[in-house]
Amino acid sequence: MKNYRYVIIGNSAAGISAINKLWQLDPEGSVLCISREKEKPYNKCFLADYLAGEKSEEQLSTKLFHERVEFRFDTQAIEIDADRKIITMSDNETIIYQELLIATGSSPILPPISGLGAAKNVFTFHTLQDTNRLLSEIQHNDFSHVTIIGAGLSGLEAADALRSQNLLVTIIDRESRVLSHHIDEEGSRFIEQKLLDTGISFLPNQTVTAIKEKQGIVSELILESGRTIRTDLVICATGLKPNSELAHKAGLQLYKNSIWTGPYLRTSHPHIYAAGDAIVVKDQITGHLVRSCTWPDAMHQGMIAAHNMAGQPKEYPGIATVTSSAFFGVKFAACGNFQKLHKGGRYTVISCKGRDDEHCKMLMKEGVPMGFVLIGKTLPQLGKLRRAVLFKELITTFPAYRLQKTV
Repeated sequence: MKNYRYVIIGNSAAGISAINKLWQLDPEGSVLCISREKEKPYNKCFLADYLAGEKSEEQLSTKLFHERVEFRFDTQAIEIDADRKIITMSDNETIIYQELLIATGSSPILPPISGLGAAKNVFTFHTLQDTNRLLSEIQHNDFSHVTIIGAGLSGLEAADALRSQNLLVTIIDRESRVLSHHIDEEGSRFIEQKLLDTGISFLPNQTVTAIKEKQGIVSELILESGRTIRTDLVICATGLKPNSELAHKAGLQLYKNSIWTGPYLRTSHPHIYAAGDAIVVKDQITGHLVRSCTWPDAMHQGMIAAHNMAGQPKEYPGIATVTSSAFFGVKFAACGNFQKLHKGGRYTVISCKGRDDEHCKMLMKEGVPMGFVLIGKTLPQLGKLRRAVLFKELITTFPAYRLQKTV
Protein backbone atom coordinates (compact mmCIF):
# COMPACT_ATOMS: atom_id res chain seq x y z
CA MET A 1 0.00 0.00 0.00
CA LYS A 2 1.68 3.20 -1.22
CA ASN A 3 1.34 6.54 0.52
CA TYR A 4 1.26 9.88 -1.34
CA ARG A 5 1.04 13.46 -0.15
CA TYR A 6 -1.23 14.30 -3.09
CA VAL A 7 -3.39 12.12 -5.33
CA ILE A 8 -5.15 13.49 -8.40
CA ILE A 9 -7.81 11.47 -10.21
CA GLY A 10 -7.95 12.68 -13.81
CA ASN A 11 -5.24 13.97 -16.15
CA SER A 12 -7.02 16.61 -18.19
CA ALA A 13 -7.01 20.41 -17.71
CA ALA A 14 -7.79 20.60 -13.97
CA GLY A 15 -5.52 17.68 -13.05
CA ILE A 16 -2.51 18.89 -15.03
CA SER A 17 -2.89 22.45 -13.81
CA ALA A 18 -2.99 21.20 -10.22
CA ILE A 19 0.14 19.08 -10.74
CA ASN A 20 2.11 22.00 -12.15
CA LYS A 21 1.07 24.31 -9.33
CA LEU A 22 1.76 21.71 -6.60
CA TRP A 23 5.29 21.37 -7.96
CA GLN A 24 5.80 25.09 -7.39
CA LEU A 25 4.15 25.17 -3.96
CA ASP A 26 5.48 21.89 -2.54
CA PRO A 27 8.33 20.52 -4.69
CA GLU A 28 9.07 17.76 -2.16
CA GLY A 29 5.51 16.50 -1.93
CA SER A 30 4.83 13.16 -3.62
CA VAL A 31 2.16 13.24 -6.33
CA LEU A 32 0.23 10.44 -8.03
CA CYS A 33 -2.06 11.05 -11.00
CA ILE A 34 -4.57 8.35 -11.93
CA SER A 35 -6.07 8.34 -15.42
CA ARG A 36 -8.46 5.95 -17.10
CA GLU A 37 -7.19 7.18 -20.48
CA LYS A 38 -4.25 5.43 -22.14
CA GLU A 39 -2.66 8.58 -23.53
CA LYS A 40 -0.37 11.03 -21.79
CA PRO A 41 -1.91 14.44 -20.96
CA TYR A 42 -3.19 16.30 -24.03
CA ASN A 43 -5.24 19.39 -24.80
CA LYS A 44 -8.81 18.56 -25.80
CA CYS A 45 -9.25 22.04 -27.28
CA PHE A 46 -7.18 20.92 -30.28
CA LEU A 47 -9.05 17.71 -31.09
CA ALA A 48 -10.97 19.36 -33.95
CA ASP A 49 -7.67 20.60 -35.43
CA TYR A 50 -6.28 17.08 -35.12
CA LEU A 51 -9.40 15.61 -36.77
CA ALA A 52 -9.00 18.11 -39.62
CA GLY A 53 -5.34 17.13 -40.08
CA GLU A 54 -4.10 20.57 -39.03
CA LYS A 55 -2.24 19.33 -35.93
CA SER A 56 -0.32 16.15 -35.19
CA GLU A 57 -0.98 13.99 -32.14
CA GLU A 58 2.34 15.18 -30.71
CA GLN A 59 1.15 18.79 -30.93
CA LEU A 60 -1.78 17.97 -28.63
CA SER A 61 0.51 17.17 -25.70
CA THR A 62 0.40 19.40 -22.63
CA LYS A 63 3.56 20.33 -20.81
CA LEU A 64 4.31 18.95 -17.36
CA PHE A 65 6.75 20.87 -15.21
CA HIS A 66 7.18 18.17 -12.60
CA GLU A 67 8.77 15.06 -14.10
CA ARG A 68 8.78 13.24 -10.77
CA VAL A 69 5.00 12.91 -10.75
CA GLU A 70 3.93 9.28 -10.88
CA PHE A 71 1.23 8.43 -13.43
CA ARG A 72 -1.06 5.42 -13.63
CA PHE A 73 -2.60 5.31 -17.11
CA ASP A 74 -5.41 3.07 -18.37
CA THR A 75 -6.61 2.34 -14.86
CA GLN A 76 -9.38 3.55 -12.59
CA ALA A 77 -10.03 4.47 -9.00
CA ILE A 78 -13.17 2.52 -8.16
CA GLU A 79 -13.68 3.42 -4.51
CA ILE A 80 -12.68 6.17 -2.08
CA ASP A 81 -12.76 5.61 1.69
CA ALA A 82 -12.87 9.28 2.64
CA ASP A 83 -12.51 8.75 6.39
CA ARG A 84 -9.48 6.46 6.09
CA LYS A 85 -8.05 8.36 3.07
CA ILE A 86 -7.71 5.17 1.03
CA ILE A 87 -8.36 4.69 -2.69
CA THR A 88 -9.05 1.24 -4.14
CA MET A 89 -7.95 0.78 -7.75
CA SER A 90 -9.46 -1.38 -10.49
CA ASP A 91 -6.57 -3.84 -10.08
CA ASN A 92 -7.36 -4.06 -6.31
CA GLU A 93 -4.28 -2.03 -5.34
CA THR A 94 -4.91 0.36 -2.44
CA ILE A 95 -3.41 3.84 -2.18
CA ILE A 96 -3.20 6.18 0.80
CA TYR A 97 -3.41 9.93 0.28
CA GLN A 98 -3.23 13.00 2.48
CA GLU A 99 -4.98 15.38 0.08
CA LEU A 100 -7.11 14.28 -2.88
CA LEU A 101 -8.30 16.10 -6.00
CA ILE A 102 -11.17 14.61 -8.02
CA ALA A 103 -10.92 15.86 -11.60
CA THR A 104 -12.81 13.09 -13.34
CA GLY A 105 -14.29 15.27 -16.08
CA SER A 106 -17.34 14.36 -18.12
CA SER A 107 -18.59 11.74 -20.58
CA PRO A 108 -20.77 11.93 -23.70
CA ILE A 109 -24.51 11.44 -23.35
CA LEU A 110 -25.81 8.92 -25.88
CA PRO A 111 -29.34 9.63 -27.11
CA PRO A 112 -32.09 6.96 -26.73
CA ILE A 113 -32.04 5.73 -30.32
CA SER A 114 -33.18 2.23 -31.28
CA GLY A 115 -30.30 0.20 -32.73
CA LEU A 116 -27.61 2.61 -31.51
CA GLY A 117 -25.61 -0.05 -29.71
CA ALA A 118 -25.69 -2.56 -32.59
CA ALA A 119 -23.77 -0.49 -35.14
CA LYS A 120 -19.97 -0.38 -35.16
CA ASN A 121 -19.58 2.92 -36.98
CA VAL A 122 -21.30 5.15 -34.41
CA PHE A 123 -18.85 7.42 -32.60
CA THR A 124 -18.55 10.13 -30.00
CA PHE A 125 -16.15 13.06 -30.24
CA HIS A 126 -14.82 13.81 -26.77
CA THR A 127 -11.41 12.19 -26.20
CA LEU A 128 -8.25 11.49 -28.17
CA GLN A 129 -9.20 7.82 -28.27
CA ASP A 130 -12.58 8.78 -29.79
CA THR A 131 -10.83 10.89 -32.41
CA ASN A 132 -8.28 8.22 -33.30
CA ARG A 133 -11.04 5.63 -33.74
CA LEU A 134 -12.93 8.04 -35.97
CA LEU A 135 -9.84 8.83 -38.07
CA SER A 136 -9.00 5.14 -38.45
CA GLU A 137 -12.52 4.37 -39.65
CA ILE A 138 -12.43 7.15 -42.23
CA GLN A 139 -8.93 6.30 -43.48
CA HIS A 140 -9.58 2.57 -43.86
CA ASN A 141 -13.03 2.70 -45.45
CA ASP A 142 -14.50 4.25 -48.54
CA PHE A 143 -16.84 6.59 -46.69
CA SER A 144 -18.37 9.69 -48.25
CA HIS A 145 -21.18 10.81 -45.94
CA VAL A 146 -21.11 11.57 -42.20
CA THR A 147 -24.13 12.45 -40.09
CA ILE A 148 -23.67 14.34 -36.83
CA ILE A 149 -26.43 14.26 -34.23
CA GLY A 150 -26.23 17.50 -32.26
CA ALA A 151 -25.65 21.12 -33.28
CA GLY A 152 -23.77 22.29 -30.18
CA LEU A 153 -20.11 23.31 -30.09
CA SER A 154 -18.73 19.78 -30.34
CA GLY A 155 -21.01 18.88 -33.24
CA LEU A 156 -20.14 22.04 -35.19
CA GLU A 157 -16.41 21.58 -34.62
CA ALA A 158 -16.58 17.96 -35.83
CA ALA A 159 -18.63 19.00 -38.86
CA ASP A 160 -16.15 21.70 -39.86
CA ALA A 161 -13.17 19.35 -39.44
CA LEU A 162 -14.73 16.54 -41.50
CA ARG A 163 -15.99 18.86 -44.23
CA SER A 164 -12.41 20.09 -44.64
CA GLN A 165 -11.55 16.50 -45.62
CA ASN A 166 -14.11 16.68 -48.47
CA LEU A 167 -16.65 14.46 -46.75
CA LEU A 168 -20.35 15.15 -47.16
CA VAL A 169 -21.70 16.21 -43.77
CA THR A 170 -25.24 16.47 -42.41
CA ILE A 171 -26.07 17.86 -38.97
CA ILE A 172 -29.34 16.88 -37.27
CA ASP A 173 -30.69 18.59 -34.17
CA ARG A 174 -34.00 18.44 -32.32
CA GLU A 175 -33.79 22.21 -31.67
CA SER A 176 -34.77 24.80 -34.27
CA ARG A 177 -31.25 26.26 -34.61
CA VAL A 178 -27.55 25.72 -33.91
CA LEU A 179 -26.03 26.60 -30.52
CA SER A 180 -29.52 27.17 -29.16
CA HIS A 181 -28.32 27.06 -25.52
CA HIS A 182 -25.50 29.53 -26.11
CA ILE A 183 -26.63 32.41 -28.28
CA ASP A 184 -29.53 34.46 -29.63
CA GLU A 185 -31.52 33.47 -32.71
CA GLU A 186 -29.86 36.06 -34.94
CA GLY A 187 -26.43 34.70 -34.02
CA SER A 188 -27.58 31.16 -34.77
CA ARG A 189 -28.80 32.18 -38.22
CA PHE A 190 -25.50 33.92 -38.88
CA ILE A 191 -23.55 30.72 -38.14
CA GLU A 192 -26.04 28.56 -40.02
CA GLN A 193 -25.44 30.59 -43.17
CA LYS A 194 -21.68 30.10 -42.81
CA LEU A 195 -22.32 26.38 -42.29
CA LEU A 196 -24.44 26.14 -45.43
CA ASP A 197 -21.85 28.10 -47.42
CA THR A 198 -19.31 25.32 -46.76
CA GLY A 199 -21.67 22.70 -48.22
CA ILE A 200 -22.88 21.18 -44.94
CA SER A 201 -26.57 20.25 -44.64
CA PHE A 202 -28.51 21.18 -41.50
CA LEU A 203 -31.79 19.52 -40.47
CA PRO A 204 -33.36 21.38 -37.51
CA ASN A 205 -36.40 20.26 -35.51
CA GLN A 206 -35.59 16.62 -36.22
CA THR A 207 -35.15 13.70 -33.82
CA VAL A 208 -33.43 10.45 -34.75
CA THR A 209 -35.52 7.54 -33.49
CA ALA A 210 -33.77 4.52 -35.00
CA ILE A 211 -30.62 3.36 -36.75
CA LYS A 212 -30.73 0.73 -39.48
CA GLU A 213 -27.59 -1.33 -40.01
CA LYS A 214 -26.36 -4.01 -42.36
CA GLN A 215 -23.90 -6.51 -40.90
CA GLY A 216 -23.18 -4.12 -38.04
CA ILE A 217 -22.61 -1.08 -40.27
CA VAL A 218 -24.97 1.92 -40.23
CA SER A 219 -26.90 2.34 -43.46
CA GLU A 220 -29.79 4.67 -42.58
CA LEU A 221 -31.15 6.92 -39.86
CA ILE A 222 -34.90 7.01 -39.27
CA LEU A 223 -36.27 10.37 -38.15
CA GLU A 224 -39.38 10.94 -36.04
CA SER A 225 -40.95 12.67 -39.04
CA GLY A 226 -40.63 9.41 -41.01
CA ARG A 227 -37.83 10.69 -43.20
CA THR A 228 -34.78 8.44 -43.75
CA ILE A 229 -31.18 9.62 -44.08
CA ARG A 230 -28.63 7.42 -45.81
CA THR A 231 -25.22 7.69 -44.18
CA ASP A 232 -21.90 5.88 -43.82
CA LEU A 233 -20.98 7.00 -40.33
CA VAL A 234 -22.65 8.65 -37.32
CA ILE A 235 -21.21 10.93 -34.64
CA CYS A 236 -23.24 11.57 -31.49
CA ALA A 237 -22.59 15.04 -30.07
CA THR A 238 -25.62 15.35 -27.84
CA GLY A 239 -24.10 16.72 -24.65
CA LEU A 240 -21.95 15.71 -21.69
CA LYS A 241 -22.67 14.38 -18.22
CA PRO A 242 -20.42 14.85 -15.16
CA ASN A 243 -18.39 11.84 -14.05
CA SER A 244 -19.54 12.07 -10.45
CA GLU A 245 -20.21 8.39 -9.67
CA LEU A 246 -16.98 7.93 -7.71
CA ALA A 247 -17.70 11.00 -5.57
CA HIS A 248 -21.28 9.89 -4.98
CA LYS A 249 -20.12 6.43 -3.92
CA ALA A 250 -17.69 8.08 -1.48
CA GLY A 251 -20.57 9.92 0.16
CA LEU A 252 -19.66 13.38 -1.11
CA GLN A 253 -22.38 15.97 -1.56
CA LEU A 254 -23.73 16.37 -5.10
CA TYR A 255 -25.81 19.10 -6.71
CA LYS A 256 -27.82 18.10 -9.78
CA ASN A 257 -25.52 15.10 -10.32
CA SER A 258 -22.36 17.24 -10.19
CA ILE A 259 -19.90 17.43 -7.29
CA TRP A 260 -20.66 20.29 -4.91
CA THR A 261 -17.67 22.46 -4.00
CA GLY A 262 -17.29 25.34 -1.56
CA PRO A 263 -15.41 28.62 -2.05
CA TYR A 264 -12.02 26.85 -1.76
CA LEU A 265 -13.04 24.06 -4.15
CA ARG A 266 -13.24 21.73 -1.17
CA THR A 267 -15.96 19.11 -1.33
CA SER A 268 -18.12 18.12 1.63
CA HIS A 269 -15.08 16.25 2.98
CA PRO A 270 -12.20 18.36 4.38
CA HIS A 271 -9.38 16.53 2.58
CA ILE A 272 -11.04 16.04 -0.81
CA TYR A 273 -11.14 18.75 -3.46
CA ALA A 274 -12.72 18.74 -6.92
CA ALA A 275 -12.30 20.71 -10.15
CA GLY A 276 -13.24 20.66 -13.83
CA ASP A 277 -16.25 19.34 -15.71
CA ALA A 278 -17.50 17.19 -12.82
CA ILE A 279 -18.25 20.06 -10.42
CA VAL A 280 -20.62 22.98 -9.88
CA VAL A 281 -19.31 26.42 -8.97
CA LYS A 282 -20.78 29.89 -8.47
CA ASP A 283 -21.70 31.87 -11.57
CA GLN A 284 -20.34 35.37 -10.97
CA ILE A 285 -23.11 36.92 -13.06
CA THR A 286 -26.17 35.24 -11.53
CA GLY A 287 -24.82 33.86 -8.24
CA HIS A 288 -26.29 30.44 -9.08
CA LEU A 289 -24.45 27.13 -8.91
CA VAL A 290 -23.62 26.01 -12.44
CA ARG A 291 -21.52 23.42 -14.22
CA SER A 292 -18.15 24.58 -15.42
CA CYS A 293 -17.12 22.93 -18.67
CA THR A 294 -14.39 24.95 -20.37
CA TRP A 295 -10.67 24.26 -20.52
CA PRO A 296 -9.59 27.69 -19.11
CA ASP A 297 -12.02 27.39 -16.18
CA ALA A 298 -10.74 23.89 -15.37
CA MET A 299 -7.12 25.11 -15.53
CA HIS A 300 -7.91 27.93 -13.11
CA GLN A 301 -9.75 25.60 -10.76
CA GLY A 302 -6.87 23.11 -10.74
CA MET A 303 -4.48 25.88 -9.75
CA ILE A 304 -6.78 27.14 -6.95
CA ALA A 305 -7.33 23.59 -5.66
CA ALA A 306 -3.57 23.02 -5.55
CA HIS A 307 -3.08 26.09 -3.37
CA ASN A 308 -5.62 24.81 -0.88
CA MET A 309 -4.33 21.24 -0.96
CA ALA A 310 -0.85 22.57 -0.15
CA GLY A 311 -2.14 24.51 2.84
CA GLN A 312 -2.00 27.94 1.20
CA PRO A 313 -5.67 29.04 1.25
CA LYS A 314 -6.94 30.68 -1.91
CA GLU A 315 -10.61 31.36 -2.57
CA TYR A 316 -12.15 30.57 -5.94
CA PRO A 317 -14.22 33.55 -7.16
CA GLY A 318 -16.53 31.59 -9.44
CA ILE A 319 -16.90 31.76 -13.19
CA ALA A 320 -17.85 34.21 -15.88
CA THR A 321 -17.29 31.59 -18.54
CA VAL A 322 -16.26 32.56 -22.03
CA THR A 323 -17.00 29.75 -24.47
CA SER A 324 -15.00 30.15 -27.65
CA SER A 325 -14.28 28.24 -30.84
CA ALA A 326 -13.78 28.67 -34.57
CA PHE A 327 -15.63 27.02 -37.44
CA PHE A 328 -16.82 27.70 -40.97
CA GLY A 329 -14.35 30.53 -41.41
CA VAL A 330 -15.42 32.59 -38.38
CA LYS A 331 -14.47 32.85 -34.73
CA PHE A 332 -17.06 32.55 -31.98
CA ALA A 333 -17.19 33.62 -28.32
CA ALA A 334 -20.05 33.79 -25.83
CA CYS A 335 -20.01 34.79 -22.18
CA GLY A 336 -22.60 33.99 -19.57
CA ASN A 337 -25.77 31.98 -20.11
CA PHE A 338 -26.69 34.42 -22.87
CA GLN A 339 -29.81 32.69 -24.10
CA LYS A 340 -31.29 32.21 -20.62
CA LEU A 341 -30.52 35.77 -19.56
CA HIS A 342 -31.85 37.08 -22.87
CA LYS A 343 -35.20 35.36 -22.28
CA GLY A 344 -35.39 36.75 -18.73
CA GLY A 345 -36.04 40.25 -20.04
CA ARG A 346 -34.24 42.00 -17.17
CA TYR A 347 -31.43 43.43 -19.29
CA THR A 348 -30.97 45.91 -22.10
CA VAL A 349 -30.00 44.21 -25.34
CA ILE A 350 -27.36 46.06 -27.33
CA SER A 351 -26.55 45.20 -30.94
CA CYS A 352 -23.08 46.17 -32.08
CA LYS A 353 -23.25 46.97 -35.75
CA GLY A 354 -19.91 46.68 -37.49
CA ARG A 355 -19.15 44.99 -40.77
CA ASP A 356 -21.68 42.73 -42.47
CA ASP A 357 -19.55 39.66 -41.74
CA GLU A 358 -19.77 40.16 -37.95
CA HIS A 359 -22.43 39.61 -35.33
CA CYS A 360 -22.23 41.08 -31.85
CA LYS A 361 -24.74 41.42 -29.04
CA MET A 362 -24.39 42.41 -25.39
CA LEU A 363 -26.75 42.18 -22.44
CA MET A 364 -26.33 45.31 -20.33
CA LYS A 365 -27.47 46.29 -16.86
CA GLU A 366 -26.87 49.92 -15.88
CA GLY A 367 -24.02 50.18 -18.37
CA VAL A 368 -22.28 46.95 -17.28
CA PRO A 369 -22.19 43.94 -19.65
CA MET A 370 -23.71 40.79 -18.15
CA GLY A 371 -23.17 38.57 -21.19
CA PHE A 372 -22.24 38.79 -24.84
CA VAL A 373 -21.96 36.99 -28.15
CA LEU A 374 -19.23 37.78 -30.69
CA ILE A 375 -18.98 36.15 -34.12
CA GLY A 376 -16.66 37.26 -36.91
CA LYS A 377 -13.36 36.92 -38.73
CA THR A 378 -11.61 38.51 -35.75
CA LEU A 379 -12.75 39.23 -32.19
CA PRO A 380 -10.77 42.36 -31.28
CA GLN A 381 -13.00 43.35 -28.34
CA LEU A 382 -13.10 39.92 -26.63
CA GLY A 383 -10.54 40.71 -23.93
CA LYS A 384 -12.11 44.09 -23.19
CA LEU A 385 -15.59 42.62 -22.83
CA ARG A 386 -14.49 39.69 -20.69
CA ARG A 387 -12.73 42.04 -18.26
CA ALA A 388 -15.81 44.26 -18.14
CA VAL A 389 -18.01 41.28 -17.23
CA LEU A 390 -15.57 39.96 -14.62
CA PHE A 391 -14.90 43.29 -12.92
CA LYS A 392 -18.28 44.91 -13.61
CA GLU A 393 -16.79 47.74 -15.62
CA LEU A 394 -18.95 50.28 -17.41
CA ILE A 395 -18.99 50.14 -21.21
CA THR A 396 -19.64 53.60 -22.65
CA THR A 397 -17.89 53.21 -26.00
CA PHE A 398 -17.11 50.20 -28.09
CA PRO A 399 -14.51 51.05 -30.77
CA ALA A 400 -15.17 49.77 -34.30
CA TYR A 401 -18.87 49.27 -33.57
CA ARG A 402 -22.03 51.35 -33.45
CA LEU A 403 -24.18 50.52 -30.42
CA GLN A 404 -27.92 50.20 -30.92
CA LYS A 405 -30.51 49.37 -28.27
CA THR A 406 -32.81 46.60 -29.45
CA VAL A 407 -35.04 46.10 -26.41
